[in-house]
Amino acid sequence: MTRFRRVPFDAQPETIVAAAPSLLFVQELRRRLALERKAQAPTHCVAILSKGRLLCWLDTEQNQGIFAEPSALSMAVFQAALIDPAKSLELLPIARSLFDAQAGRSRPVALRPMLWQVGLNACADSAPLPPLERDSRLRLRRWPDFRVLAHRHDDFRICALLIKHALDVDTCCSLLGVARDEVQAFFNAAYLSGYAHPSAAPMPALAAMPAKPAGGGALARMWRDVRNRWSR
Repeated sequence: MTRFRRVPFDAQPETIVAAAPSLLFVQELRRRLALERKAQAPTHCVAILSKGRLLCWLDTEQNQGIFAEPSALSMAVFQAALIDPAKSLELLPIARSLFDAQAGRSRPVALRPMLWQVGLNACADSAPLPPLERDSRLRLRRWPDFRVLAHRHDDFRICALLIKHALDVDTCCSLLGVARDEVQAFFNAAYLSGYAHPSAAPMPALAAMPAKPAGGGALARMWRDVRNRWSR
């Protein structure tokens, strides 16, 4: 089985607007993800709470997460809190010894795929996840963990676009012939998990692409190879 080398992100701090405290949680989470293993990073282990309720523990250095309750329940509460107007989510630094003790009692999961799944289903009706807006343009910093793409084949095609260009949801829909709710869900997931960052660069001039990749194309062959390897 092919091993994909894990490359740290370069930190790209975002401007935090003091008048919009509701956005601070997502921005602080992304900041910690961007720092990853850097020595000058703050405490790598944090707890996420919603209205005082513990949802999960995160270790951004080791790329691990632990749910405080059954994963489906904690994930549902996390998703609801992300779009709650009250914005009750909190990130609290914790000692590594506390995270390690919990990891000894529970089974950790890969952090970025966990956040991807939270972002993927957090919003309904093609809504962007705040602070994203309908016309926000994103570009991928690197290819996501292939585990998050295994069952959504069109997401692989969106990745191929956003790894090269900063685009908005409507442009991706037009180029790929993919439904808007699916593309917006991808944008939400890629942003929350730190794989994508906003861009203010001018929109590139792109020619229309076929709605489906050619069966013998390089992208299609690469995707088939990835699916074969992960299905073993």
